[in-house]
Order: sequence, then structure tokens, then C-alpha cells
Amino acid sequence: MLLARVTIGDFDRFWATFTKAGADHRRAHGSAGARVFRDVDRPTEIVVLFEWSAEDYRRFMEDPETRRIMAEAGLAGPPETIELEPVGETGA
Repeated sequence: MLLARVTIGDFDRFWATFTKAGADHRRAHGSAGARVFRDVDRPTEIVVLFEWSAEDYRRFMEDPETRRIMAEAGLAGPPETIELEPVGETGA
């Protein structure tokens, strides 16, 4: 599982690319899904929780097509990522 944070320009531009060309490209590199969050106080800050292995993500980032799609989405730069490991879940 990966947590990614990125700064974007226009949200609608980001969302259109993220949910179409971006989704297809991520799936081709092993992503099994994503949950997207926007910072309430800073709407250009996007946080994404990916069901994705670090190795598949690395290959995704090495693909030259990835840069083109990120530019199309209006990202200010590459995502800042953290690899996460589930340790438990609670009901509250």
C-alpha cells in the first residue's frame, strides 16, 4: 500500500486525467485501486491511498508515459510517497 501526496493546479483537470488516462496507466502497472482525498484548507493538496506494491509503483514511475500523464493532470511535481504496511483495524 502506498500513500502519495502531490500539489496540483486545477482540480477538474487533475480529476479528469486521474480517473481516465491515469487510471488505465496505473492498472497496466499493477495498481488495484485508489482513494483520493483533498486537504480542506489547501484544495491544491491531494493525498491518494493506493492499493499498489512499491515495486510496481517504481516501474510505473520509470515509464516515460507516466511523466506525460502527470503533466496532463497538472501536477506541480512528482508525488511524495510513503510505503505503508497494515498493522490492524479498529471499529472506532
